[in-house]
Amino acid sequence: MAILKANPLPWLLEKDNPSVRYLALTEIMDLPPSHPEASEAKAAIMESGTVPNILAKQNDQGRWLLENTFNGRFAVNIEQKGKPSKWVTLNAIRALRAYFGLGKTPRHDTA
Repeated sequence: MAILKANPLPWLLEKDNPSVRYLALTEIMDLPPSHPEASEAKAAIMESGTVPNILAKQNDQGRWLLENTFNGRFAVNIEQKGKPSKWVTLNAIRALRAYFGLGKTPRHDTA
């Protein structure tokens, strides 16, 4: 008996989202990162898809702003819209770690 109703792999391997393609190649298909297809997908991660979108929203202090808020819907207000958000920054770094396989401390350039 099949667990999945259909095979999602062809969809995950489409080149429109290189981050998803890289993870599908290395984590689902078990290709080594050095495999040409995996290397190509990893190189494309910074060109299009999720990672450039996440990085484009980072401010000069390395933080991400809160764009939407649920304040007024909870018993207490958590953070202010338009201000740096520790939760948004934490989740952005977590997403980048997942895409890049970074260690516990994210890399940053120092000038």
